[in-house]
Amino acid sequence: MTSTGGPFLISDIFDVKGVETADGRFVYARYLQHYSFDAENSLHEDLHRVFITSLSEKSFAAAYALNQAIEAFLDFISKHNPEQPESLRISSLEALNTENFRAFIKYLRKSNLRVENAVFLKAAIHTFADHTPTFRRPILPMVGVEKGPPTEPLSDECFEQLQAALFTEIDRLYQKIAFIQEVEQAVPYTWEEAMAEIFPGKTKANVFKSWEDRSTKNKRLPREAQIRNLLKDCSDAELRNLALSPALNITRDFISIYERDRNLLDTQNVVDDQYKRGLRNWDFDIRRALKTVLMSGYPMKMSLDYIAENYRHDNLIGLDDCKTVQDLFMLRMVRSGTKYKYEEAGGNWDGFLSKYFPSMTDAAALYLMIAVQSGWNKETVFALDSENFEHALAGVLHESQTLIYSEKNRSQGTKLPYSDPKQFLAPSNRDDKYSIYNIIQLCKKISAPLHGYEFDFMHAYHDESDLNPLFLCIRYWADWVSKGGRHTSLSQNKAFSTGIAHFLKKNGISENGKPLSRPSDITLKTRVTWINQKRKTLPLSVMRLIQGHESEDTTDVFYDSSGIAMQARKILLRDELEDITRLLRARKFEGLVSSNTDHKVTASLRVFHIPSHEKDLWGCSDQYRPTWRGHDLYVGKGAKCSKISKCIFCQQVRLFDDSVPYLLTRLDQLIDAFNIDEKNDSDLAQEYEIIRGILDGWDDDDLMKESTRFIRRNPSLLPSDLNDLQIIFEDEEIA
Repeated sequence: MTSTGGPFLISDIFDVKGVETADGRFVYARYLQHYSFDAENSLHEDLHRVFITSLSEKSFAAAYALNQAIEAFLDFISKHNPEQPESLRISSLEALNTENFRAFIKYLRKSNLRVENAVFLKAAIHTFADHTPTFRRPILPMVGVEKGPPTEPLSDECFEQLQAALFTEIDRLYQKIAFIQEVEQAVPYTWEEAMAEIFPGKTKANVFKSWEDRSTKNKRLPREAQIRNLLKDCSDAELRNLALSPALNITRDFISIYERDRNLLDTQNVVDDQYKRGLRNWDFDIRRALKTVLMSGYPMKMSLDYIAENYRHDNLIGLDDCKTVQDLFMLRMVRSGTKYKYEEAGGNWDGFLSKYFPSMTDAAALYLMIAVQSGWNKETVFALDSENFEHALAGVLHESQTLIYSEKNRSQGTKLPYSDPKQFLAPSNRDDKYSIYNIIQLCKKISAPLHGYEFDFMHAYHDESDLNPLFLCIRYWADWVSKGGRHTSLSQNKAFSTGIAHFLKKNGISENGKPLSRPSDITLKTRVTWINQKRKTLPLSVMRLIQGHESEDTTDVFYDSSGIAMQARKILLRDELEDITRLLRARKFEGLVSSNTDHKVTASLRVFHIPSHEKDLWGCSDQYRPTWRGHDLYVGKGAKCSKISKCIFCQQVRLFDDSVPYLLTRLDQLIDAFNIDEKNDSDLAQEYEIIRGILDGWDDDDLMKESTRFIRRNPSLLPSDLNDLQIIFEDEEIA
C-alpha cells in the first residue's frame, strides 16, 4: 500500500497515538508499544492506518477489541515471517491472502487466544478498504467462531426464589424511604446527651443491689476505693456526697445508710447485670445518630482529603480519642467486639451509613427488579433516563397504564448508523408498587441522598454520563480514599459485580441445590428467563416489540434456537424417555422400536475397509435404504448406495472404535479446508458439527489417545475428498 492511500500522510501518521470512538472516549493505540512494532515497516504502518481510520463510527468496546486483535496479529507475524522465504512473507495488508490469514486463525487456536481477534481484524480491514479507494482489498476467508452453549433460563424453582427475594427487598426499600424521612425530622445528639446515655446515673436501688451481689459473691466487704466508685455517679444526693466526703471510714457510713433504708427499697426486681453502662453497651437512637452525622457534613459535604486525615480507622482507639459526637458513633460501630455489635444499627460503619444512603445491594435489587420485568439486558436498563423514561403514548388507553422506554446503542440493525440507537419498550402499571414505573420512582427516591455530589474518582475511559444516577450507591468506607471514592453507580462494572454478588449471598438464591454466587449466574439469564415466562402467554408480535427485533421471524428463530427452547425440549425428551422406560420394564411397550429392531437384525452389515490400511473405516447397516438428504437424486430405487462422503449424514452408518482415527483426521481436514461459520449451513459445516458431536460424546480418553498416536504413525489416512473412496467401494461391489 502506498503512503498516500489513506487520509494520513507518512510524515504524520505516527503522530496520531489513538482515536476517539463514537461514544466519545479516547482509546490509545496500545500496540505501538508492542515489542515487535516497527514504524519503518509498511505492514505495521498499514495496521496503524486501519486502527485510526476504522473506529470513528465504532464503540469503545470495538476499539478495545481491535487493539487486542492487532497485538495478536503482531505476535503471529513475528513468528510466521522468519520461517517463510522472502517471497512468501507478509509485507503489507494488500499482500495478505486466504492462506496466511488461515495460518493466523490456526495460530490463535493453537495459542488458546480468542478466534474473535481474526473476526475483528478482518472487519477493520474491510472498513478501512471502504474508506480508502486506492487500497486493494485482500480476499480473506470466513472465520469460524465456536459458539458456547446457549444460555438457559433459570429453573422455575430458582425464579420463584428470585421473585420472592426481590419483593422482600423492594418492600424493605419502601420502608427505607419512610426511615429517611424520619431521619430528616430527627433531632441531633449533643455531646452531653450522648455521654448521659453512655454513662447514665445509678439509683439508690442499683447501688444497694450491687452491694448485696458483691458482698455475697466475694464473701467480704469491698474496699474503700470500690465503694467510692460505686457511689460517685448515684442519683441519690446523700450517697453521691458520701463518695466525695473525706471520711476515713466510708464503708461504715455506707453500711449505716444501707441498714437504715434497705427495707424501704425493693431490690429483688433490680438485676445488676442488666444495668448496662459504657460505650460498648450504648444502643443509641439510630435516626438521631444519622441526623447528627449528616449535620456535621459527613460524609458527602466534606472533602475526601479531610476525611482521610480526620476519620482514619486508627484515629479512634478509645473513648479519650473522641472529640465529637460523631466520633462516639464511629467508635461504637467500628471498635465494638463481636459480642457487643449493634446489629440493629447495621453492625458496622458501612451498615450504619447504608441505613440512610443507598448501598450496592439496594441498587442491585432495583436493577434486577427492572430487568426481570422488562426482559432488557444490562446495557438497556442502565440507559434509562431518570427524567425521560415514559413513551409519548403513555396513558392513551388508560391513565394507570404507561409505556416505559429505553435505548440501546449497539445491535441496532445492520442498516442503521451507530448514532441511531434502538428503542426498547416495556408496559407498566402506575397502580402497582412493584411495576417498572414505580421501581424507577423508587430508584430516584433511594438515590436522592447522593444526588448532586461530584464523583471522587472516574475510571479510565469513562465519564460521568456512564454512571446512571438512578442507581447511585455508596461504596465501602475502607475503600473511599484508596480505591475509588465515596460513591458510584451500579452501572460501573466493579460496583455491579459487587452489588449482585452481595444480593445473591444475602438472599441465598440457589438453582438445582447449588447456591448462585457470581453475577453471571443470574444477570445473563434474566432476559431468557423473561422470554421463557412471557412466551407462554404473549403473542409473537408483542415479544418482537419488547425485544426490539426488526421482524417476527427474528424473534421466532431466536426463540427456537435459544437455551429456553432447548431446555424445554430436554425436559420433554426426559419425560418421554421415562415413560418409555417404564413401559419397557413392564413389557408393555408397543411401537416403532420393535419393528425397526427386527429390520436391523435381518439387514446385512457392510464394513468399509481402505486397502493397505490397518483399521476398518466404518460400516453401513443397509446400503439399500440410505437416509441422507438428496439420496434419491444419486441412488436409484433398489440400488446400493456407495456414496461414502454422505455416510456421516445417514442413519445407516455404524461406527466402531477403529473409526475414531478416521473421524479425527476428517475433522482436521474440515478445519484446514473450510472455516466453520456460525451462520453457515453448507454440508461441510454440518459434517463438522456432526463429527465434533460424535467425538465429544465418545467417552473414552484412552481410545482418543491411542487414536492420536495411530494418526501420527499413519498421517495419510483419508483423501481430502471422500468421493475418491467411492470408486474403490463400487469396484469391490462389481468384483
